[in-house]
Amino acid sequence: METQAALEQSEILDGTLFHIQINRCQYIDSFPEKVANVFKENMNGHLVNDFKEIRDDLSEIETNFFKINKKRINEEEFYRTLYERITKRARRA
Repeated sequence: METQAALEQSEILDGTLFHIQINRCQYIDSFPEKVANVFKENMNGHLVNDFKEIRDDLSEIETNFFKINKKRINEEEFYRTLYERITKRARRA
């Protein structure tokens, strides 16, 4: 999927924190930063990889986030909707 501009690390982190907030989730570790790093590493210039490629990297993140929020959010759904949010933001940038 092509985007018009690559996002800065801080923009990805802001989007991740916002996504956590609107899903009413809690976190105690560096989960948002780890997620932002995965997205940034997977963005190649103006290209954002397909969710299927990013999903594997995201699922490797060591975190208690999904244990803490298991009644609120499903891991696959959380990452998929975050991917949609980040790529939408990248297209507008």
